[in-house]
Amino acid sequence: MSGSPYPPTPPPHAESALLLKALDDCRVYDKVWQGDLFRVASIDRANEDDLISGQGSKLWGQRWNPPGLFRTVYFSLNVTTAVEEALAQSRRQGLPDSQALPLVLTSAFVKLTAIVDLSDVRVRSVLGAYLDRMLREPHDPGPESVSQAFGRIAFSQNYQGLLVPSAAVSGHFNLVIFPESLSPGQLRVTHADRLPSKAGKGPG
Repeated sequence: MSGSPYPPTPPPHAESALLLKALDDCRVYDKVWQGDLFRVASIDRANEDDLISGQGSKLWGQRWNPPGLFRTVYFSLNVTTAVEEALAQSRRQGLPDSQALPLVLTSAFVKLTAIVDLSDVRVRSVLGAYLDRMLREPHDPGPESVSQAFGRIAFSQNYQGLLVPSAAVSGHFNLVIFPESLSPGQLRVTHADRLPSKAGKGPG
C-alpha cells in the first residue's frame, strides 16, 4: 500500500528452488517439540495477545521471515538467551541497555508436531553451505535473505516452526513459531492473568 510505514514484501530469493530441495531432503529428520519457552517484551507488548500474535514480525520481517507474508513468534529456549536477544535488538537500534528497560520476561508452553531442527547435525549436513549463509547474513531491510527464504519455504510446506541458532548467544537456540500453522491450544502463555492488559497500541 502506498505510503505504508512497513517495508515491502521482497521477491522470492533467486535460490528458492534449491532451498526447497534441501528442505525436502531434511524431511526424514523432522521433529516434534514441546516444552517451556521464554520471551522478553516491552511493557505495552507483554500481554497475551501480542506475545503470541506474531503480527509485528509479519509487518516488519525478521531474520527467519520476510515482511508482509505470514506471522512468526520468536522465543528462546532459556531465560538468558531471551534477555540477550531483546537487548541485542535494542542495541542494533542504537539504544543503550539502560534506555531499553524496563522489559518484561515472559514464558509460554508449546507443543509442535513438525519443526525443522537446525541443531540436528544431520539437518546441518544436508543444508551445508546454506546454513552458514543463513547464520552470517545480516538482518537488514532489502532483498529476501537466505534465512528469510528458508523460513518462508518451511511455512509454505506446513512446518510449525524452526529451531535455530541464536544470533545473540553462541551455542544457544531459539524457536521460531508460525502461529497460522497451529491449532488452538498448541501455544499458550504461562500465567497470562499476571501480565499487563493490552494497552491499545498498534500491532505487536
